[in-house]
Amino acid sequence: MNLYHYTDQNGFVGIMQNRSLWATKIQYLNDHNEYYLAIKFASESLDKRIEDEEDLEIKLMYQEFLTRLELLSNVNLCVCSLTEQGDLLSQWRGYSNKMGGYSIGFYFDGIKAVAEKNGFELVKCIYDESIQRKKVEQLINEAIKLVEIEEDFIVNRRCVHYFEEELLKLAPLLNRHSAAEFRNANVTT
Repeated sequence: MNLYHYTDQNGFVGIMQNRSLWATKIQYLNDHNEYYLAIKFASESLDKRIEDEEDLEIKLMYQEFLTRLELLSNVNLCVCSLTEQGDLLSQWRGYSNKMGGYSIGFYFDGIKAVAEKNGFELVKCIYDESIQRKKVEQLINEAIKLVEIEEDFIVNRRCVHYFEEELLKLAPLLNRHSAAEFRNANVTT
């Protein structure tokens, strides 16, 4: 299987000359709002949980999670988008200009090995909103379970750290594009 990266002429020349793909800060992507889907879904869930929760310690942890969401919006998280589709009209439109555009194919195993060697992960994006919301809910549930292990400050800090770390891993994978037309993988650090 191949993965493809769409780019314009300048991007193509840079990739060929430098023999490398560059990851971009997620907030600078064409649709940077996609990064905020996980934050939006987590915020909605946490608001409801805070309203419904009776256990004060758990309620406070949900509030702490909610506070942390604001901090996550400016994290330096970089991605490089690839797709399984080598000929998509939307991508030609998005990445071509007067000088033309390119769809560069990479062998999956090769790019995966290079990504891992450089500390990146090659992971598939999630397009279905119900699955996206389910993933966010699972993440919150897993994080809050860490509070229930023991009742001390150290475990609660671990709980918050887990929530932040896992949400940062999940956020770049949530994508609004139509799954029927655009299935891609993001390489993230």
